[in-house]
Amino acid sequence: MKPAAEFSDKRIVSMLEGGYVMTSLARSVGAHLSCATGPISRRCLLGNRGG
Repeated sequence: MKPAAEFSDKRIVSMLEGGYVMTSLARSVGAHLSCATGPISRRCLLGNRGG
């Protein structure tokens, strides 16, 4: 969020490609929003590969 605040007047564009398995989609949406609004973590940077 810091780069968004510094370079684009606090605006961001966020995209998440969906799927058809609702439990997986729900988990992905939660992770996407958590990484977009929270501190950067290893899991955010590596996704499922980060453990």
